[in-house]
Amino acid sequence: GSTTLELRGIPNSPYLYDVMQVARQRVPERVVHRVTAANTATVTSRYHHTGGVPYATEQRFGWRPWMNTAINQYRRDVATPLTRTEYVSAGDTLWLHRVHHRLTWDDSS
Repeated sequence: GSTTLELRGIPNSPYLYDVMQVARQRVPERVVHRVTAANTATVTSRYHHTGGVPYATEQRFGWRPWMNTAINQYRRDVATPLTRTEYVSAGDTLWLHRVHHRLTWDDSS
């Protein structure tokens, strides 16, 4: 037989969440993470159009104090121009955000 799948979403969301669930000294029996103003920082990112293709790629690397390697390091496409509210874990989590604008003469990277 055949199957039909219908997906709905917002292709260029004005919101992004990069959060880490942090547990101190042990792994809890039930992992629950609630994003609140107390554990989250709000960043307003503005992705400007550069005259090339209408998108860029962005990556946000995250580290905890005991980590030697970052996580969340995959690249994501982001439409340009776009202003987006981004929520990231606060406290002692360290973040690095990189954006690469693709130009029409070099859109292969």
